[in-house]
Amino acid sequence: MNSLNGSKILFVVNSFSGGGAENSVMGVTRNLREKGIPVRLCALNRNSPQDLADPSNGLYLLERRWKSGLIATVRNLLMFRRLLVDLRPEILIANCELPELYVALVAPPSSVLGVVEHTSQPWRGRRMLGRLVRTILRLRGANWVTVSPTENKIWLGSNSPLHIPNPIVIPHKLESNDRTRTEIVFIGRLRVEKRPQWVIEASIQNRLKVDLYGDGDQREMLESKYVNTSDSVQFHGYVTNPWDQISLDSLVVVPSEYEGDGMVVAEAIIRNYSVLLADNSDLRRFDLPNNNYFKDQSELADKLAIWKESNGEEFTIPEDV
Repeated sequence: MNSLNGSKILFVVNSFSGGGAENSVMGVTRNLREKGIPVRLCALNRNSPQDLADPSNGLYLLERRWKSGLIATVRNLLMFRRLLVDLRPEILIANCELPELYVALVAPPSSVLGVVEHTSQPWRGRRMLGRLVRTILRLRGANWVTVSPTENKIWLGSNSPLHIPNPIVIPHKLESNDRTRTEIVFIGRLRVEKRPQWVIEASIQNRLKVDLYGDGDQREMLESKYVNTSDSVQFHGYVTNPWDQISLDSLVVVPSEYEGDGMVVAEAIIRNYSVLLADNSDLRRFDLPNNNYFKDQSELADKLAIWKESNGEEFTIPEDV
């Protein structure tokens, strides 16, 4: 740790808040600064009105909006380049695809590059661009890190990535709170691959209340479709610590098509929530009983019916897990 004291280190993320990648990097940045390491963090996008720049604490926000178009992205890239000129980082660490692109294009030749893989399916839908970006990073000698214990090779990157799990905040004491009503809970980005609509439809079918914590490009569509048609669906947006608002008798559903390290699952298990997970290789590595997995939206609806009939007794996590 002491060897970092004299280095200029810059982490680059999509946004200050949002998913596991953003939350973990924010936590790492704060922890290192508390230890006297002068690291800085740059967010390329504003994900929430609560996201604010604070250069005195090493936080820089470039204000790009999600899906803002090519011209806005180019302007944002130029802002990032100017920031690099001002900060002159010796170590530059990119998290996720857009930071990878920016770092590949404008990172100073003298900077040591690190890239963190947070998903099992990077550059999905943009493979050609991803090939170009990762070829540049490979030629630059980038060092790769993966948050997943099952990743032993980075696609078009390093053949031997270093495994460093995302940090999980373990609560000192697990207590019930004021919310005692049993409910279905979704936590995560409201994006196609996270499949929040599966949880909504299956909950409505079983006349169960569902609370969604998170933001994303599907939020406007989902709210317009469900808020005025069902009083059992509630969108809370991004919440820094949603667990403080979720009763312990809730069922946490993770229907993601794929995941990185599945921080929401780990946090739910640590806090002793009942969980249902999509049946895929990324979530199977938690090694839960088969009963805690579902293959499609229809099976999810069937399992929510079972959970309802059992008064919330089904899908608890075995003690050994």
